[in-house]
Amino acid sequence: MSNARLFDDLAELAGGAVGVFANLRQQLKDEARGRMGNVMGKAMNQFDLVTQDDLGRLTGMVAKARQVQDDIVKRLAAIEKKLGMTMPVTKTVNAKKTTKAKAPAKKKKQ
Repeated sequence: MSNARLFDDLAELAGGAVGVFANLRQQLKDEARGRMGNVMGKAMNQFDLVTQDDLGRLTGMVAKARQVQDDIVKRLAAIEKKLGMTMPVTKTVNAKKTTKAKAPAKKKKQ
């Protein structure tokens, strides 16, 4: 066998190996992505999450409800004043409270 033929065979073998390893690399990446997607999907299904749109709508509804409540408190105070009632003034809802949400109780293992 001549050296030229040997080098051609080695080059062909190396080219084939590169193709095999590139294909193997892509398959491993795809498999890893698929498994991570499954794991993350299962983990995310365990949480009760809301979308950003739902949160935005809820925030708007709460702000509107606070404004309506403040208006009602003002109207009630005006009516009480008109009737001569001396009731203690209630605090408005707009006084922001910062409270931390409590973590759910941990389940006991059986």
